[in-house]
Amino acid sequence: MEESFKREVPIGFVDYVQVGERKPVIISQKLREEFYNTFNELESMILERYVPEATPSSRKCNKCEFKKFCEYGESSVPS
Repeated sequence: MEESFKREVPIGFVDYVQVGERKPVIISQKLREEFYNTFNELESMILERYVPEATPSSRKCNKCEFKKFCEYGESSVPS
């Protein structure tokens, strides 16, 4: 939105779809910078087709969209 309207956005919202909640987030300059840094890192990873090393953590794996394609696979991750 900031790029489209050429204005800083002071507040955003995070939707927690599974629990049906929406929480406001104050967008500080620090948060904005962290977002753009993370976005640029992810964009580079995608463009370079870089895949980070998998982490066999059941806490992370159980919610991961890619667990079906991961070297650890669905069946090797404890619930």
